[in-house]
Amino acid sequence: MFKIPRFSLKVWLVAGLVVAVLGMIPFAGLVYYTIMSCNYCLSCHSTGETPDIGGKSLIHPDDICCYDCHAQRGQFITGGYNPLFSADAERINPNCKRCHQDIITDEQIGYKFNKLNITIPHKFHIEGVGAGCTDCHNNIAHDWERPPTNRPRMDTCLMCHEREETSCNICHPKGSIELPRSEHASISQCRGCHHGFAVKKLLIYNINFSHASHMKNGIYCDRCHSNKEIHGEILYNRVGCLDCHHKEVKVECNRCHIEQVRFRNGESVRNIKGEPGLMARSVGCEVCHRGISEGHSIKVVKDICVNCHEKGYSNKVDLWQGEISDDHRGTMALLAWIDIQLRGINPDLASNLSPLIDEARALIEVVDSDGSKGVHNFRYSKVLLSEARKRLLKVKRMISKGLPEPEIEPEIEKRSAVEKRST
Repeated sequence: MFKIPRFSLKVWLVAGLVVAVLGMIPFAGLVYYTIMSCNYCLSCHSTGETPDIGGKSLIHPDDICCYDCHAQRGQFITGGYNPLFSADAERINPNCKRCHQDIITDEQIGYKFNKLNITIPHKFHIEGVGAGCTDCHNNIAHDWERPPTNRPRMDTCLMCHEREETSCNICHPKGSIELPRSEHASISQCRGCHHGFAVKKLLIYNINFSHASHMKNGIYCDRCHSNKEIHGEILYNRVGCLDCHHKEVKVECNRCHIEQVRFRNGESVRNIKGEPGLMARSVGCEVCHRGISEGHSIKVVKDICVNCHEKGYSNKVDLWQGEISDDHRGTMALLAWIDIQLRGINPDLASNLSPLIDEARALIEVVDSDGSKGVHNFRYSKVLLSEARKRLLKVKRMISKGLPEPEIEPEIEKRSAVEKRST
């Protein structure tokens, strides 16, 4: 018959304490397993029985686990699907910011965080656009693509950005990525990235350029572009283009130079009445641009002026271009100031200001597209830049007040005595 040994009370207390501690070890291990171990999550989420298949993130360090994103620290897993363990953005985004508190003020750069040196202003996207971390980093831990990268892909960016309207250089600084090169540039290759390039409106050497018309005439990409040393390098300068144009081809100027002809004739833009330039009705394009097939310069044009006008009349060109350039610089400086202020104002106010700003940009673009800096139509150049400046000054006042005002109707600014003397 078993008899309980006789020990002192002190021995029994020590023995009892040891047994209690040993008995707690399995329980403590269970608690740790269900709170601090990814293996508990992966016991279901790596078997294929659930919609997602767990995998180690290539970005996060080893001590980051499932609960760091999907739970609150110290939260017990009580079995089954618990709504407190959420994959929703409302749960994930605060957990991201808990660790990445400095992401807005201290942009992460370098190979580990930004492998391709992509320009991503986190502060603008979070505070300006209102984006959440998971809007871009939805594959930070669970990446279904193969091979997985756990980094945002370009398709994610294109959910907000227009592929055709967003320049590659906005996100990819020049030289940051190796663009494809080959012996020839073919239409099929170019279309892989440059969607819709054939019908897109382009200004090449300040001239309306149509890829479609060149392709229609059997001139393909590798006739003008080399893809061997520099991706997309243009083989011809302006003079080289003229080896075909203006010599063998005899067409009306307005076939290619649409904006310039319309601007010279003073055709109304955005309800702002215009009038023809001083020589639009009496002098044809070919008179001043008779040396265009040789790639003539502004000096050649100025020399031609004195064939009809008195000596020294060519200085008018410098006066016109100088005054328009001054107006243009002042307007662009005001626009740049407004762009900076828009980042910190109320979104509703910014939305109310957008139509005025867009209208001002469009007026400036008309003058830019003409490219003559006032020579084709000095007076209309002055009017358009003045109308653009009036809209931007109104925007500036609205930003200062913080209150929207009704939009103004376009009106032609009266010509000043200075303008009359200049012309």
